[in-house]
Amino acid sequence: MNVSQQIKLLEPQITKLDELEKVQDYESYDAWHMQTELLLKKILSDSASEVQEFHRLDGKSNVVVSNRNPSAQAINAQRKTEAYFRDVKKSRSLLKGLFDFLKSTESGEESTVPLSAGTLGSLHEKIQEKCTGLYLGGHYPEAVEKSFKVVRDRLRFLTDHETGSKAFGEGGLYINGASAQNVDKDFQDAVKFLTMAIDQFRNEKSHTSDGKIEDPIRAYEYLTLSSLAMHLLDDSKVKEKNKQSKKQKSEKTQKPATTGEKTLTLDSLQILALKLFAAMPEFKELMISRYIGGSNIVPGDVVNAPSLLKDLEAVNVAEFEASLDELASWGLVVHEYSSRGTPKYRLAKPGYVAIRENPEFTVSAEVGE
Repeated sequence: MNVSQQIKLLEPQITKLDELEKVQDYESYDAWHMQTELLLKKILSDSASEVQEFHRLDGKSNVVVSNRNPSAQAINAQRKTEAYFRDVKKSRSLLKGLFDFLKSTESGEESTVPLSAGTLGSLHEKIQEKCTGLYLGGHYPEAVEKSFKVVRDRLRFLTDHETGSKAFGEGGLYINGASAQNVDKDFQDAVKFLTMAIDQFRNEKSHTSDGKIEDPIRAYEYLTLSSLAMHLLDDSKVKEKNKQSKKQKSEKTQKPATTGEKTLTLDSLQILALKLFAAMPEFKELMISRYIGGSNIVPGDVVNAPSLLKDLEAVNVAEFEASLDELASWGLVVHEYSSRGTPKYRLAKPGYVAIRENPEFTVSAEVGE
């Protein structure tokens, strides 16, 4: 299928969304979603991250309120409506980004994706997995921020430190690959400064809603920066004494928890997150609010547990956000972005199961101090 044929097939699918947005028609949306997903698999591939992202936009809510709640039926109906129109909007954004890219390629105009770099296919697999859908959907600031988080998560996994300075210092991180022994120190410093630059870029861009990333080419260049760091970190090791320290710390902070048919090992921040979700009576959602100088964790509903809120104030927001991302990768929570690019995490059905099967995650309402 050539580019012209792809465009011809994709255009009516985008137009159909205008009709679906005017009326809440689940049956028509299901049929449209199935047809469009098959088309995307032909244009891209079954394993493409944007196809996987589109697969989740099925117009259904993953949150089910217990029927013991008198207003459960009304709340469920509201959630279902919100999910439908949210997914219609996200589907349009994703498809429009792909359509514009194909159109510019067909017409011979300058592509919004740097073809000389093999589009996004040349990036590190983790950057592709986490960022491709956001990038093709035109969400450039979110794609870049996510790529920076992927690097920080990898540093934390290797050393328990998320910044380059601490990972290469206290964490004892060492990167293989120097061209010669006499320049090994220069190579180690170069990788360290690369990860430190990524950390500084992340801080700088979190101070505004768009991070001054409007050009897709510039956004792609930031993605390649993160991709290079990830490729280098793939061939790394940690000094033996640091491994022992990391293991001892892990044993103190992690706890096994059942989630239906499987058991997961949760760290202290993930346990705190589940306790917060359990403490919220209805809208079980956490948001990461950015502001000049830092960021805050904001519960989506009232939390009548002062001790939990006190624990929340003491955590590192970046580490807490990384723990939420891991919960999302396990399916316990759903990670979304608001229309303004604010990261949001809402409890998914498996998360409800985890809370139900682990009573220690439920905190009784406390009397305010």
